Amino acid sequence: MALTALASAHLLSIGSTSRSGLLRRDGIDDSFDGHCALSQTGIRRARQSFGEADRKPRDVRIRAQALSDAAQKSEYRNIAQINEAIRKAESVPAALKILEETKAAGVHTPNEATYASLMLACRKLGQGERALTIYEAMKQTKEPISIRTYNTLISCCQQALRMDDAFRVKKELEEAGVKPDVVTYTSLIDTVIRSTRIPPAQRFCDKSIVETCRLEKALQLYKEMQTLSITPDSKTYNTLIQAAGEAKATEKALELYQSLTKVGLSANSFTFDLLLKCLGSGGRLKVALQVYNEARAAGITLYTSTYNFLIGACATAPQPNAERAWAFYEEMKSKNLKVNALTFINLISASSKAADNAGVMKAFQLMKELDYTKSITTTTYNQILESASIANTLEDALKIYYEMKKAGYKPNVSTYSSLISACIRNKDFKQAQTLEEEEFKNVDVSLNQSVLHSLIRAYGDADKWEDSVRIFRDMIKKGMPLTEESFASVFEACFGREQISAMVASENKKFGITPRIEAGIQLYEEFALKKQFTNFSSTNLSRCDVKTMSLPGTIFAVLAWLKAVRANPPAADLIVVTGTINELDNTPGKPKYPKRHTLAMRTMRALRLPVMRLNTLAMLTLTTNNDAVQRWVRNADPFSASEGTAAVEEGDPANGSEEAEEEGKITQETVGEGEANEETTPTTTNGETESDVADDGAVIIVEA
Repeated sequence: MALTALASAHLLSIGSTSRSGLLRRDGIDDSFDGHCALSQTGIRRARQSFGEADRKPRDVRIRAQALSDAAQKSEYRNIAQINEAIRKAESVPAALKILEETKAAGVHTPNEATYASLMLACRKLGQGERALTIYEAMKQTKEPISIRTYNTLISCCQQALRMDDAFRVKKELEEAGVKPDVVTYTSLIDTVIRSTRIPPAQRFCDKSIVETCRLEKALQLYKEMQTLSITPDSKTYNTLIQAAGEAKATEKALELYQSLTKVGLSANSFTFDLLLKCLGSGGRLKVALQVYNEARAAGITLYTSTYNFLIGACATAPQPNAERAWAFYEEMKSKNLKVNALTFINLISASSKAADNAGVMKAFQLMKELDYTKSITTTTYNQILESASIANTLEDALKIYYEMKKAGYKPNVSTYSSLISACIRNKDFKQAQTLEEEEFKNVDVSLNQSVLHSLIRAYGDADKWEDSVRIFRDMIKKGMPLTEESFASVFEACFGREQISAMVASENKKFGITPRIEAGIQLYEEFALKKQFTNFSSTNLSRCDVKTMSLPGTIFAVLAWLKAVRANPPAADLIVVTGTINELDNTPGKPKYPKRHTLAMRTMRALRLPVMRLNTLAMLTLTTNNDAVQRWVRNADPFSASEGTAAVEEGDPANGSEEAEEEGKITQETVGEGEANEETTPTTTNGETESDVADDGAVIIVEA
C-alpha cells in the first residue's frame, strides 16, 4: 500500500501539538542517507523547488519537473534528494506534501530511507508519536526493515516518552529476525528512565520508589545486553548512571562508573557530572572529592555544572563543609569559569548547614551584586533565616524577614518556623508573641505542627501558659493530628521548662498545684478519657506505667494518677513502672537512672508521699506500701496547695527520719531482710535522656 494512501491520512488526523521541549541529542544518526554524495547545490535546488503546500495542480507539475531537472545523474540520487528534503521539512504535513508531489511527478516508489526520513522529521519536530503511524504504513509494503530504521523508530518513541511502544517495536524486530545492537538498548534504557508512565501498582507510591523501579528495569536491559554479548558504550553507561542518580542509588552509580573504566571506556565530562550529582544528592562528599581528583588527573575539562555539583555535595554531607565549598568557588574564579545563581544557592546551603552565618550573608550579598536576584526564592530566604536563627542573631533574622516581604516574596511555614526558633534561641519570648499576634494571623498560611509546638513552648517559657493551651486547642479545632510532641510541648508549658530541669537536678525544689499545673492535669484527664493515655486504669489504681512517656508527660501522668488514688485509694501497695532495667547505668556506688524515673519519684515526694525504688530483674519501678498510702490520704490534700507552697523542703518529714523509718518498713515488708539497701548521693545532670542523679533511697533488686 502506498505511503500517501495510508500514512498521510493517519498523520494528518493526529494532533499537531509540538513537543519541541522534549527534543534532545540522542546519538541516532540523523543523516540516514549520509553515504550518498549529494551536492549542496542539488539539495538547495530541491529545497527551493518545494514552496508553499497549497499550490495549484499546474504549479505541482512545474515544481516536480524542477526537482527532476535538479538531479538527473541517477534515480537513486533523486530519491536521496527527496529524503533529504523530507528530513528538513518544517512540519510533518509539509514532509508528506513533498512525497505526494514527487510521486505525482513520476518519481519511483519511496524506499526504506524515505520512511526513515519521515520518522526523523517527526522526531525533529517533537512529534515522535507520529512515526508509529509511518511504521505501520511501512509494514504494509512487506519490505524488510533494517536495524537502523528500527533504531530510528525506537528513538522516536524515546522522544515521545512512549515506553510501551518502544518495547513493542523491540519485540517485533526480534520476531523479524533482526538483531538489536547497542543503539537499540541504549535508546530503550533512556526511554525507561524518561517515561512518565507509571504502572498502576505504583501510581500511589513515593517518587523514589518509582525511580527505583525504573532503575531496576534499566538494569534488566543492561544485563540482557551482556547476555547477548552486546558491548555497552559510554552513552549506555552514562544513561545508567543517570538512572542510578535519580533513584538515589549511589553505590550502583559508583559500580557502573567502575565497570565503564574496567572495559576500557573513557569517562567524559558528562559522566563525571552525572556521578558527582548522584554523590552530592547522597551526601557522599568524601567519595565526590576522590572522583573530582580522578577527573583532574585524567585531564577532563571541568565546567560550571561540575563545580556546582561539588559545592552541593559540601552542603549535603553528614558534616557540611562550608570551607571546602568556598574553596571550590575560588577555584572556579581562578579558572575564569562563569558562576551562576545555582553556585550561590549551593554556597548558601553549605554555609547555612555548617552554621557559617558569615558565609551565608557573603553568598547572599554576592548574589545581589551580580544581579542574580531573580533566582532568589522563598527557599533561599528561608535558608538565610535558618542560618541567622542557629547563629542566635535574631536581629539579622528579622531584617531578612522584612526584606523578604518588601521584595514581594511570600513567607511560608518554614519562614515562620525559623523566626520562632530564632526567638526561642535568643530567649526573646515577647518577640515570638508579637510575631504570632501581628504577623502570623495576617497571612494566608497554615502553620504546621513544628511551628505550633515551638510557639507553645515559647509561650510557656514566657509564663504565658494560657496562650500555650489556646494554641494547643486551636490545633484540635483545625483537625490537626496530635502527636507525642504535641502533648510534650503543652505539658512542658503547663509545668515550666526550667522547673522540670530543676526537679531533675535537685530533690529539694518547691512546687504546688497551681492553676497552671491544674490545667495540665485537666488536659491529661481529658485525653485519658479518649484513650490517648493508658498509664493507669480506674479499675486498678495500684499501678501506673510511665515508661513510654515524655518527661513532662511523666509528671502529669503521675499527678493525675495520684489524684485518682486520693479519691479512691486502692487496698494494695502502689507501683510505678518507669522503664526497663536496660536503661539503668548501674555503675558501682553511683547508679544512673533515667530522668523519667527521677521525675516520677520526685513528683510523688513533692506531694508528701513516701516512695522508694523496687527494681526487678526486668523493670525499674517505684513503690509505696499501702499503710503509707492510707496515712497520706488522711493528711491534708496536696492538690489544694496554693502557688509557692513548699511541698518539699529541707528538714521536711518527707525527707527526715520519720519517713526514713517508713522506708525501712517498706523494705522489710516488701522484700524481707537481707536485701541490699544502698544509699547514693544526688548529683547534677546535663543530659536529656539519662539522669546523672542518683537519688537517695534504697536500690532494691528482686526477682520478677
